[in-house]
Amino acid sequence: MNRVLIIMAFGIMFAPADFWQLALVFVFGGVQVAIEETLEDSFCAELVESAQHGMAFGVLATVNGAGDFMSSVIVGLLWSAFGPTFGFGYSALLFTSGTGTRVTCLDPVWVPSSREFGIVLSNLGFL
Repeated sequence: MNRVLIIMAFGIMFAPADFWQLALVFVFGGVQVAIEETLEDSFCAELVESAQHGMAFGVLATVNGAGDFMSSVIVGLLWSAFGPTFGFGYSALLFTSGTGTRVTCLDPVWVPSSREFGIVLSNLGFL
């Protein structure tokens, strides 16, 4: 998935503003979101017992919705007050810090099964 995001970013930055090229970039984005959302839900289902699926999906949706709303408000305010450079810079800073946190917080003792390893690789964008 990370490769799709990189292709999208370079496509938006460097491709001419031709309608069909931008349409292709957003098709890549739509495919990425569809895959990521599906993997996120299936991974959530794997982490909890079936009796707790409703609560787990509710918490997941609430956290995702609150995060999306807050990021939109913060980036919108930064963009309006200081320009797009600050909005994108804030997004890049959070992306980098989140990636660093994810990498440093992985449990070194945890040895995944082949199925879990496939899910982790998919979430990290390698499959």
